[in-house]
Amino acid sequence: MSDARKFRFVSPGIFLNEVDQSQLPSESEAVGPVIIGRTEKGPGMIPVKVRSFSEFVETFGNPIDGKGGVDDVWRETNKSSPTYGAYAAQAYLRAGVGPVTFVRLMGTQHAGATTDTGEAGWTTTDKFPNSTNADNGGPYGLYVWASGTSGVGATDMNASVTGSLAAIWYMDDGICPVLSGTTPSGVAREGTGVAIKSDSTGQFKVRILKGTDATDAHTTATEKENVTFSLNPDSDNFIRKMFNTNPIKANSSLTETPQKYYWLGETYERHLTENSLTGESVRYGMIAAVVSGSSLDGPHEKKMAYRDAMTGWFFAQNTSADYASYEYNNMTKLFKFAGINGHGEWLQNNIKISITNIRAASNDNVKS
Repeated sequence: MSDARKFRFVSPGIFLNEVDQSQLPSESEAVGPVIIGRTEKGPGMIPVKVRSFSEFVETFGNPIDGKGGVDDVWRETNKSSPTYGAYAAQAYLRAGVGPVTFVRLMGTQHAGATTDTGEAGWTTTDKFPNSTNADNGGPYGLYVWASGTSGVGATDMNASVTGSLAAIWYMDDGICPVLSGTTPSGVAREGTGVAIKSDSTGQFKVRILKGTDATDAHTTATEKENVTFSLNPDSDNFIRKMFNTNPIKANSSLTETPQKYYWLGETYERHLTENSLTGESVRYGMIAAVVSGSSLDGPHEKKMAYRDAMTGWFFAQNTSADYASYEYNNMTKLFKFAGINGHGEWLQNNIKISITNIRAASNDNVKS
């Protein structure tokens, strides 16, 4: 048996044990400053803590010096003004004194915004149609189709044809871009709403006109640009290389001379390539205003605050026996997916949604 004399009994059933407290508790992480500003990318309008500049760049991108350097502003984003908040975060993080909590600003809209002041987004100064030809503006699209399309022949267009939208010009203050060349029957023409034949290499010519009064724009308007271009992305005359793609240059208050009165927005060269409409061959084209319905709404009206990216609606099958009466807008909307605080390309590059185990209905009139 153990010698009971070696133990000290404080009280029956109570024993003494040493608790090791030789380790000091860890200190709380420094709070660091909260910096609010614009960045190239990243989560919007929520605080994000970053602990190093490399982590900041991975999340929000590099600071922008505001010297431009982007040839295609419409497609590659505007870098004409400095991101001061990003530079402040860079300086603090490189000093190694602690983390930074950064809040990326987005295009929010004032609660009391009106049509004239406070609205987020943008719109063209004029739209189509206006009271006079000289005040027309808004979006004009170039539609193209193959030269062998049914309905277009030696006597020009003699039936309805379906073309592909190739490009959209946004006219801020002027008449419109007019397509110039010859009709399918060989008559020299230019204008909008008329079929024009490309040259033998598939190139078109567009004149950018700015009117001075309400008379015929083609005879009295001032020619601002006369451009021959290709829809082939590999061409030296590719459309995005030949026209202004910077909307800021259409704002007389923000740009240096010479001022532009338009900018080239969307172009759909991938769709055209997939449908053999960008090769070195003859095709037809027509320029027309891009508007919808009697209200003449179009893509030039982008007065809206930033919003989270989301899918279209998922809706149930049509259970009506009258299939001819099917209308998408009348279907019961089930659900859609919304990306919360994921802006720009991040959602597209990082999130994939899959839906499985979908079963067909047992009959035409029963949902499954």
